[in-house]
Amino acid sequence: MITLINACIVSVIVGALLATVLFLESAREKDAYLARLGWGLYPMAIAVLNVFIFHHQTIRPMILFVLMFVLGAQHIIAFRYREKEREEAGREGIQLYVKSYLLRGIVGALVALPIVIVANTPYYPPLGYVDLLGCIVWLCGFIYRYTHLKFAQEKGEAVQWWGIWLIATTIPLGLYTVVSPIIATAVVYYLHAKKTVV
Repeated sequence: MITLINACIVSVIVGALLATVLFLESAREKDAYLARLGWGLYPMAIAVLNVFIFHHQTIRPMILFVLMFVLGAQHIIAFRYREKEREEAGREGIQLYVKSYLLRGIVGALVALPIVIVANTPYYPPLGYVDLLGCIVWLCGFIYRYTHLKFAQEKGEAVQWWGIWLIATTIPLGLYTVVSPIIATAVVYYLHAKKTVV
């Protein structure tokens, strides 16, 4: 069985490797739009790694896997329907790789921390009200993303990450994964402020 520390390290490495693959594909296409697409792919890849490759298919990690996979898929689908953004076209080479890809890959791994901790913790209390509350909060964010309110995608995604964190709090180290929804919310508000200015 892989240790929790090793699972965290491997998850960050997977985020960095996926970022590198996206960067190389982006360089081949001569378009930096894939940097944003990674935001949905990183949590999905880390969820697959921790639940299926590390063989932790108990109920709570499976619930988090489904929620994170759907959240990542929502992000990818929403992004693919938007026009390709070329905001990073001015950057080149190593600067583009580090700031737009590698940094997002590492941040994506930090945001996926709840599933890393939950899937690699040997003690699982039975499912309870907090798990249910987390699922309800996640579902509220899911529904909010489909409203026609301004920035519904971004705000709904932030709410979904808080729901995932609530589920993670049911295990001993889960409270410490609060960094995940805080980072996700900060990214959402950064993108919100950026769109408002434009």
